[in-house]
Order: sequence, then C-alpha cells, then structure tokens
Amino acid sequence: MSNTLDIEKIDLTTHQSLEKVQEYLRKFNTIMVAYSGGIDSALMLKIAIDTLGVDKVLAITSDSASYSAREKENAVQFAEQIGARHLVIQGNEFNDKKFL
Repeated sequence: MSNTLDIEKIDLTTHQSLEKVQEYLRKFNTIMVAYSGGIDSALMLKIAIDTLGVDKVLAITSDSASYSAREKENAVQFAEQIGARHLVIQGNEFNDKKFL
C-alpha cells in the first residue's frame, strides 16, 4: 500500500477532504510536522494532533537568521495553545552555498 495521496484526482467537499487527510495520517504511528507557524503548517499540526493525539506528533521549527523573532514567537505561542510538543532547532542555511 502506498503512503501517497494523489490530491489532483480528488474532488471533495472541505469535510471530505479533512477526512481524507485524517485517514492518511492514521497510517503512521508517529509523525513530525515541519512547522513554521504559518497557516498551512499550523493547520497541518492541529489536524495531526486531533487525529493521532498529542503524544504521537512532534512539531519542528527551524530558527535561523531568515526566520524573524516575531514569526518564532507566534509559532511557539500557537503550539503552546494547542498543547503541541514543539522542538525549535537551530538552522544554518546561510552556511550553505546552495541556499545563498
């Protein structure tokens, strides 16, 4: 069984779409969410926690020079509000010539 979800072939209501995402997430025992604090990753984090439970989801945020203190503060606050386990790691993308 493939763990891929072909979104392009799905024409669903919002409720049905949510159910599909939850069905997909249930295939995993635990997950990490790349969490910037933006609307997309915040929604994904909330859905993951609601689906799997807080013990099975870890939010990861990369803190670096390209990520503002305000964005980090907002991300931390939202994670706390929803009870997420949240790890902030130090990013070093400015040390990567490919990034620059």
